[in-house]
Amino acid sequence: MKRLKENLRKDPVAPLRIGLGLVFLLAGIHRIVFFGLAVQNFTDVGLRPAPALVVLAIIAELIAGILFLLNRRMVQACLLIMAVMLVGIFASVIRAGTSLWQNINEVFMLTYTPTDIVLHISYVIGILTVLLWAMGEGKGK
Repeated sequence: MKRLKENLRKDPVAPLRIGLGLVFLLAGIHRIVFFGLAVQNFTDVGLRPAPALVVLAIIAELIAGILFLLNRRMVQACLLIMAVMLVGIFASVIRAGTSLWQNINEVFMLTYTPTDIVLHISYVIGILTVLLWAMGEGKGK
């Protein structure tokens, strides 16, 4: 327990960084395993050409996930995955239009309308936290 406290004192965002790293790594693996479903999801949101964009998302998620887990090049990892996520968020908002607000009760159901937008915004906030820490500590260099 003493060692854990000491390590958290040295790297206070480790739990957040590791959690995000696992989320992005698993998301990339999930898109590989269910590639057709990922392409359909990107198409439904209005992202085209979906197959190429899915491949780019997979690459970004795998790279960012690994870098988060290894605590390496954190600034670059944060910027990479934030860019991918912001594209997804904006595409979802545009696609949803006014129905986004009409279906706000779906926030706790796993869909790509309000739920995914809120979920991805929370990821971006977490990434931003890690990014600010990495920039301040020089871990992204």
